[in-house]
Order: sequence, then C-alpha cells, then structure tokens
Amino acid sequence: MSIKLNSTFSLKKVNFALTLFLIVIISGTFLYTYSVAKTSFKKEHISQIKGDILELGYLVSKFIEREGMQSSLNLLNKSLHTHKEYQTLSIALEDKIVVSTDAKMINTIYKNGLHIDRIDNDSLHEDIIFYRDFSYFNKDMEIKYNLIIDLNDEYLKSSEKEVQNLVATFVLYFVLIIVVFLLFLYFLNVYPIIKLNKQIRTQDFSPVDFLIEEHFFIYQLFEKKYNEIALLNKTLEEKVAQRTKELSKTNELFKEAQKLTRIGNWEFDTLKNKLICSDEMYEIFGQDKKELLSTYDSFLNCIYEDDRSLVNDSVKKTLTTKEHHSIYYRVILPNGEQKVVYEKARVEFDEENNPTKILATVQDITERYKRNRELELQSKLLNAVTDSIFVHNLDGSFVYVNEAACIDRGYTKEELLSMKVQDLDYHDEKTGNEVYKENIKKIQKELTEKGKVIFEVSHKTKDGRVIPLEVNCRTFKEDNKSYIISIARDISKIKAMYKNIEISEKQYRNLVENSQIGIFNTKISGDIVYVNDAILKIMGYVSQEEIKDKNIIHAYKESSQRDYFVNELVKHKKVEKIELVLLTRESQEKNVQVSAHLEGDIISGICTDITESKKAIDEIKKLSKAIEEIDDIIIITDVRGEITFVNDAFVRHTGYSREESIGQNASILKSGRHDKDFYKEVWDTLVSGNSFRGLFINRKKNAELYYEETTISSIKNDDDEITAFISTGKDITQRIEMEKNLEKLATTDKLTGIYNRHKFEEIFNLELNRVLRYESPLTLIMFDIDYFKKVNDTYGHDTGDYVLKEIVNIVKENIRHSDIFVRWGGEEFLILSPETDSLSAATLAEKLREAIEATMFDKVGSVTCSFGVTFYKDKESAESFIKRVDDALYMAKNKGRNTVVDI
Repeated sequence: MSIKLNSTFSLKKVNFALTLFLIVIISGTFLYTYSVAKTSFKKEHISQIKGDILELGYLVSKFIEREGMQSSLNLLNKSLHTHKEYQTLSIALEDKIVVSTDAKMINTIYKNGLHIDRIDNDSLHEDIIFYRDFSYFNKDMEIKYNLIIDLNDEYLKSSEKEVQNLVATFVLYFVLIIVVFLLFLYFLNVYPIIKLNKQIRTQDFSPVDFLIEEHFFIYQLFEKKYNEIALLNKTLEEKVAQRTKELSKTNELFKEAQKLTRIGNWEFDTLKNKLICSDEMYEIFGQDKKELLSTYDSFLNCIYEDDRSLVNDSVKKTLTTKEHHSIYYRVILPNGEQKVVYEKARVEFDEENNPTKILATVQDITERYKRNRELELQSKLLNAVTDSIFVHNLDGSFVYVNEAACIDRGYTKEELLSMKVQDLDYHDEKTGNEVYKENIKKIQKELTEKGKVIFEVSHKTKDGRVIPLEVNCRTFKEDNKSYIISIARDISKIKAMYKNIEISEKQYRNLVENSQIGIFNTKISGDIVYVNDAILKIMGYVSQEEIKDKNIIHAYKESSQRDYFVNELVKHKKVEKIELVLLTRESQEKNVQVSAHLEGDIISGICTDITESKKAIDEIKKLSKAIEEIDDIIIITDVRGEITFVNDAFVRHTGYSREESIGQNASILKSGRHDKDFYKEVWDTLVSGNSFRGLFINRKKNAELYYEETTISSIKNDDDEITAFISTGKDITQRIEMEKNLEKLATTDKLTGIYNRHKFEEIFNLELNRVLRYESPLTLIMFDIDYFKKVNDTYGHDTGDYVLKEIVNIVKENIRHSDIFVRWGGEEFLILSPETDSLSAATLAEKLREAIEATMFDKVGSVTCSFGVTFYKDKESAESFIKRVDDALYMAKNKGRNTVVDI
C-alpha cells in the first residue's frame, strides 16, 4: 500500500520558516520593548528634571537668602558638577537664573520658553527651553526671579541612548537565551530527525544514540517498519524475479514440449493477410526461417497438392460457420519427403463478430501414422491367420480374439470378448472351470521358466461341436498386468492323420516284420541295433536275442568289402545297391544287395537277396527312399516341377494339405529370398544327374518363413532317364534362429540391447571404406554420463543399470535409423553418423544433451551427460578419428560437464 501526500515540506524549508518567524518575533519584541522602555524612561526623566528644577529653585532661593547671590552661584556650580548627569550644565545668575547645556549661549536672551508644568514626552525630542518662577527674601523684601533651563538635543538624547543601551542589553540577553533554547530544541528534536532522514536516504541503519526515549522508540519503530518494508520489497523482487524466471523457463519448456511432441502452431491475420509460425512449424515443414512462411499462400504451397483443397475448404468453412476444424493432411518438404500432420484450428472475432484471426496447432504424426498403418497391417495379418489367436487375463477373460477364433467356434467377436476361456474348454468328465484350472496349474511352472508352453485342449463350439486344439501360449506384461496370448490350431485333421499314421505304422511294422526284405540298423562300429525277421532269415538266425549281441563285422566274407561299404557311407552318407557277400550263422555265403544311409553313427539300410525279381527291387527302392527320409520333409515332383507326393512332415511344416499341394508347382514355397542364379544352379545340378544340397528359405502357407536344409536327387528309369525328383529336407529354423541369437549376443550389449564395441569396429571399418570410396561426410559423437559412479555408489547398480537403459531409450528416440549407436564401455557411448557434417552432429548432440537433462529419473532425479563431437578428416586413421572425439569429450568434462564440445 502506498500513501500519497497532497503537499510536502522539507525539513530545511520548515527550519528556514521557523527561523524567519523567530527573527520577526525577536525584532517585534525588541521594538516594542524599546518603545515601552523609552516612554517609561522619558516619563521618569521628565519627573526627574521637574524634581531637580524644583529642588534647584528652592535650594537656590535658600542659598541666596542666606549666602548671597555670588556664593549661591559657586555653590550651585559645585553642586551641579558633583552630579554626573549635570556635569555639562552651565549657570548664569542675574535677575534670572539660567541653566544651559551650551556655555556660549548662557547670556542669550531667552524667549518663547515652556513652563515646566507643560513638559511631556513629546517635548523631549529636540532642543527645549523651559522655566519656573521662584522668589527669595532679601531683608524682608521678596525678590522674584525666573529659573530658566536650556537643554539642547544632544543632552536630551543622552538619556535616550541610555535607554537604547539598556534595551539592547536586555534584547541581547534575550536573544542569547532564545538561541540557547533553540539550539537545545534543535539538538533535542530537529537534529535526530535530520539524522534519521540522512540514514533513510543513505539506507544506513547503524546504531544511533538518542537523548529522548520517544525518539529512540520512534527510531526503533521506523527501523523495524523500514526493515519489514525492505524485506517485503526484497521478497517481492525475488518473487518477481522467480516468476520471471519461471515464465522464461515455462516458455523454454513450451518450446521444448513443442519439439518433443512435434506440435507447432500458426496464426493467420485475415485482415493483414499475415501468417506467423512458431519455430516448430518450420521444423515440421522443413523450412528455413529465412524463407518465411509469411502468407497464407506460402503456407498452402507447402501442402501436398492433392490435400490443398481440403485445407483451403476447411479454413473457409471455419470462417463461414465459426466452428473449429480438425483435419489430417500431407506436407511436402523441400527435399521431397512427405510428412503427415494433424491440424486443429479455431477463429477469433472482433466486437462486431467479424473474423480477425485463425489460430491453429499442427502436430507431426508421421511416425504415429506409419505405426497405425503397421498396426492395421498386423491386424489384417492376424485376422488372415487360419489359427485362432486369443489374448486373455489370468482369470480367463478374453481381451482380444481374431476372426479365425470367431469363425471356428461360431461366435461373434462381441460374444467371445464377453466370455472366458472356461466357457470354451471342454472335457467329457470335467467342467470348463476344472479344465482351465488344471491346465493353468500344469503350465504355470513352464510359463514362469520359459515364458511359453505347448499343450492340447478341446473347445466346444456354439453349435455343440468339439474341436481338438494344439495351444501354443506365452505370457507378457502390459502396465504391470499379466496376460496370456494363445495360438490355438485345429488339430482334428492332424489327429485323424496321426490315427491314420498309427494305423499305417502298424501296417508298416507288420509289413517290415513280415517283409521278405531285410531291414537293419547298426552302429558304424558294427553293433546291431535292429534287424527284422527277413534279416534273421537271410543270416540263418532264429530270434532277435540270438543276433542282438553279434557284431556285423564278423558277417562279412572279406573285410575289404566292409571297409569299402563304411568308407562310401562316411563319404556320401548313403550308398545304394552295393553288393556284398555275407556269411550266415552256418558260415554260408549270401549275396545281398544293400542300400543304406549314415546318420550320426547309425547305419540304416535294407538288405535283399539279389535273386529277387526286378519288381521287388523297384519296390525296395521306393521303400528305401521312404524309410531313409521318414523324419524329414519329403517332396516328389515330376520333371516339370509339379508336386506328385508330399509326406506328413511337409504338411505339418508348410501348412499346405496334400490336396492343396499335389498338382501345384514347387514354386509355391518360394519366399523371394533367392535370386535367379540360385535356382539356375539348382536346376543345372539336377539336370546333370547330380544331387543338389543346400539351404532353402521357403515360405509357409501363412506367409511365415522357415529354413530348410535340403537334398534334391533325381530318380531315373532303367534307361537312365530322369523321371522324377525327390527332395528331402530338415526344418532347421530353430537352429538358424539360435545362431542368429548367438550372433546377436556376440554383437550387442546385453544390458542396453545396442551394438557393442566389437560390432562397432566391424561397422566402423565398412563406413570408413565407404567414406574413402564416395568421399561422403562422417561424424562421430562420444558421450558419457556425468558422475555416474556416484549414482552407482549412492543408489546401487540396479538403479545405475536403469539410468543407462533410460538414456539409451532417449538417444534411440532422437537419432536416425542410419546412425550407429554403440555402448563403448561402462557409461561411455558412441554415435557414428554417416552422411552428416560437423554442425549437424553438434546440433544432434546438443539436442540429446537437453533431452537427457530434461528427463527426471526415478530416485536419481536429473542426470546430465558430456558430449564430444568430431568430423572425419580425409584419409586419417580410425585410431586418430576416435582419439580426437575422445579428446573432445575430455574437453567437455574439463569445461564443467553437461556441455558439447566440437573439434
């Protein structure tokens, strides 16, 4: 609160006025006192003169009577001279007695005298002659005479001078008293006020002594109030400064928020046709501030041509209807790149409700748009999968189902999402809840340890059908809540197929056991693993137990045959139609034809008498092929590549049924990962009569890729003509993925998931070769976390790991896909930026520094980083390049950390 005075007077003015007033009072007092004293003294003087004259007259009369005239004159003169006040008087004595102040005029004839009784105050201002009649007796005769008094002006004024001296003395003492009193009052009242005023002006409140208690009290009170006001003023100034700082920081945060959220804003003055854009608008539109977006037309020119009418119509509609608009449109950057933005706009109006301004915010949603497109594509892919996909809570409540899940069970999507897994689980003797609880209990441990599990269950459809399912499920967390995602495959056909396989296996076993063809499994060392009855019969044994402990090496007539057979197997992994001579139990020779293959140290093969018919031999060939490839994917095609046979493994691995496969060309498995030269090599090898062995990347029916280690061989007739091709392969996808994972582990940092130093050196050499070849720019950014050891020591290594991962995430969000981000070691990181000059790299480093500094880390709070930046110099070594960026980082630390140094 402020107090305003209508008029103020300084202390000097007050003192001057007071002094002037006192001078006037003193002067008046002097004049008045002088006048009164003068009048009083004149009256007294007149009375004295009258008395002296009367006394003189009577005295002279007596002396004249007694002594005579002459003696009286002497005596009178003597008497006059004894009185100080009459020492100037002269006396003449005849018929009259004259007393005069002027001896020269003593004998002058006096006229026009004034009788003594008529003397008053006014008579004493100039020369005056006055008289009195007296008489005396001389020998009884009365003689009259005049006593004449002649007093000049000088004599009369001598008494006035005495009055003046007396008054002056009185006034002097009075003035001295007043001065002393005023000085006393000054030092008592005025001086403390002047001193206080001086301290107020100089703001110096050092201790002051006062004589008057009230002055000291007023001083203390004023000092206290002044300090309070000063404190309030200081607090106010601090608050204003703080508020100003906060507003400044808020403005910076707003700008930073616009950068982070990629939101800009523009303001269009419809009256002036002037457009004002925020800094982020220039970033979004890829425009330089020098090329100002100053008009609405310049703004429209930055918009994708097909979307300009949409933007223009929306603005016109907003101006007409006064309603807000929200639209999506594309922006063309100067480099030809497209961005997708989301705009919201509103209109401001004047007092007459006329539009004056359009205010709009524009957000860069390019990445979000791409992600949404990817999500849409993923959703379509999930709905295109023929397997049922479920996502549900641990209590069984569904949160997502795909279209296949709805179609297979006969429910709508809304119906399924309102149900639980328990409502679908079916068992002949148990309820759905019991089945679900048992399954969860069984798989809980495996889910916890491995994160996924495969099991079988049955679902009941809406129309009452029961579907057997193979469920592949895994757990994941979202917002600290656990979910289970399950992929359920209808295995009713597979079950039927397995049943057929089981029947076929029984038939096959019966066939094998009762076959006239000898079938065997032996170790490469010669130990017998399995032989069928035909082998027993060929070798002259009665039972399995009898031959089980034998070694086949002893059955060869010549050891050279055994060596040849084994060498061929080791060399080619299989042999066909090798004729051998074996010795039976009774040492009889048997000429047999053996076809076998080697897998590990197990030799599997067939053995027949060479005396059997040709037809039996052909059947043995087919049976041999089927037996030796029974666990692999088998495809038989004609010479045109059309599929004529597939085994169960093919159906299981590719997702194509036999009906879908047979008659189709083998190219249905093409993934597009192999070029024409690869297939030409395959065909040339097969046409030449040789077998092709290689790794194929094939595509399943559901578009999923798988890796197959394949051997393709030709089948020839008796005329040595190729009639068909047989392909046998193993699905080695898991092995390949394992190898990739191992490679990833060897090239990425385990904690942060980014490249490690080993991988960086590999990429770095490639980039240096590219720079040398194309002379393109290359920059290197090195940074580390300031005082990171303190974080580990204070909060523990778990928190330190958390900070490392969070900083890695911040950097990954702000760098390009082409930038190589590496953990160099500990808390040190490298960013290799191809096609980037030094200024752009320094700008990126500053952006990263600000983003990290602006992040609040749990427990730790704010964390900062120091950055070094350098540019690759022509033909310098890798060591020099890295040494220089390390020096730049060292300089940043020496400058106080939390900064960027570019050298």
